[in-house]
Amino acid sequence: MNLIQEIILVDDFSNDPEDCKQLIKLPKVKCLRNNERQGLVRSRIRGADIAQGTTLTFLDSHCEVNRDWLQPLLHRVREDYTRVVCPVIDIIHLDTFNYIESASELRGGFDWSLHFQWEQLTPEQKARRLDPTEPIRTPIIAGGLFVMDKSWFDYLGKYDTDMDIWGGENFGESLALRLGAWPEVSMSLDHLGL
Repeated sequence: MNLIQEIILVDDFSNDPEDCKQLIKLPKVKCLRNNERQGLVRSRIRGADIAQGTTLTFLDSHCEVNRDWLQPLLHRVREDYTRVVCPVIDIIHLDTFNYIESASELRGGFDWSLHFQWEQLTPEQKARRLDPTEPIRTPIIAGGLFVMDKSWFDYLGKYDTDMDIWGGENFGESLALRLGAWPEVSMSLDHLGL
């Protein structure tokens, strides 16, 4: 917890406002409640705007982190503030809650319908990787889990507030990063459960 300055939860006008009141009893937790439904993107911007730290970590509410998950992600961003780092996303089985580790040699991609999907690295890309912990450059990130410098997030214009539908934020953020002369999008070998 020493690497975490604060945990900001944004309640997007849920049915039970008591949840926030319970969670703020935990160390470093702040909770904001929207007065009406704002949606994912505007809620994330609201949380980012009040964040005091220099680095932002976005996690969807259904994510579960592993031990020592944050250090390598922060390290990559500290090496270059224009990096955005996304961890490997593992699976938590819907019915059994078993933890299923995902392949580490994946990168973000999309199909012709613009649906995000994971893609295997080509044999050539795998052969060029000398170190299995080396980041993987990716054309698109998963929109719900990543770490980036707060000033870079602000400089790029944050999220596109016209993205009202879940799933568009990963395209909006990835395009902003590409158009902002962003030098590297990388996947890290740090695992999170989803």
